[in-house]
Amino acid sequence: MPQIDASTFASQAFWLVLCFCTLWALLSLFIMPKLANIKEQRKRKINEYLLKAEALKAQAQQAVDTYNEIIGDAQIAAENNLARGEAKLAANLQKTTEAMKKKLSQKMAQQENELAKEKANTEQQMESVVKDLALNIVHKFGFLSINQDDIDKISAKEIKND
Repeated sequence: MPQIDASTFASQAFWLVLCFCTLWALLSLFIMPKLANIKEQRKRKINEYLLKAEALKAQAQQAVDTYNEIIGDAQIAAENNLARGEAKLAANLQKTTEAMKKKLSQKMAQQENELAKEKANTEQQMESVVKDLALNIVHKFGFLSINQDDIDKISAKEIKND
């Protein structure tokens, strides 16, 4: 085997050192700086993304805070509108109730007047019927000389005595 032959050790060592140094030089001068540069760019981009993410998180938190503030203001405004609406409704209800009470009292007064007129009319009719009946009864008993005027006079006296 030629690798174990001692006479070739020097040339093998020479080529080993030459290849190692060449590879080391290529790696150190060309490949490692490119890899380090790529690594640095990745680190920079990751940091940029992290900063952007933090900024977006802050914006999102600010948007949430603004949203909550707007919702709170809207709830307060809705409660105020509801309270105003309730007050307006109560005032409207009271005004309508008063108007209806007034109409009802007017209607009741009108009905009472009509009832009083009907009562007076009925009393008048009853008085007329009673007078006619009294005149008929008197005539049936044979007192033909008594007329309607006499019945009216007797009735007027009785009304005065009551």
